[in-house]
Amino acid sequence: MKKGFALLEKYLMGPMSKLATYRPVRAIMAAGLASIPFTIVGSMFLVFNIIPLAFSGLTGLFNDTFFKYTDLYMLANKCTMGILSLYFAIVIGYEYTKIYEEEGVAVNPLNGALLSVAAFFMCIPELVYKNGAFTVLQTVTDSAKVINGWRVGGSSLDRLGTAGIFTAIIMGGTCCQPLCILC
Repeated sequence: MKKGFALLEKYLMGPMSKLATYRPVRAIMAAGLASIPFTIVGSMFLVFNIIPLAFSGLTGLFNDTFFKYTDLYMLANKCTMGILSLYFAIVIGYEYTKIYEEEGVAVNPLNGALLSVAAFFMCIPELVYKNGAFTVLQTVTDSAKVINGWRVGGSSLDRLGTAGIFTAIIMGGTCCQPLCILC
């Protein structure tokens, strides 16, 4: 047992703890931790909605009572999961700038959060390169709705939900670092 732990310590935990000291990684970890309560609240309603699938004896009760209000209580799930990447953009920008502030750079973390959100929103619209120019995508069909580059699906803008988390992470890190260096 001790040999296995020593190998883990040497080859995995040591390098990972060094990686965890980098500013961008610290900001991503902070955003992940900050989003946990946000996702738990939204997920509780989703779990509540699928209880009859796990316990088929409750199907009749749920059909007669709770499922009449599904659209109402599932708003909590749709709102939390529907803006999760926006939440990530705010928290990563704030935390990344806060790390620099703790190191003595005179910068307000709120500015980092706002810059991160602005950069994130610039990456949401979908563009196509056609006839030598970039134009926003415009597609409205039964299967896809993209209006002026903004893809709408499910219950919100697609890239504001979990699909845009990677973009939020990249934008949060890349736009806040120049701000902190300039200050």
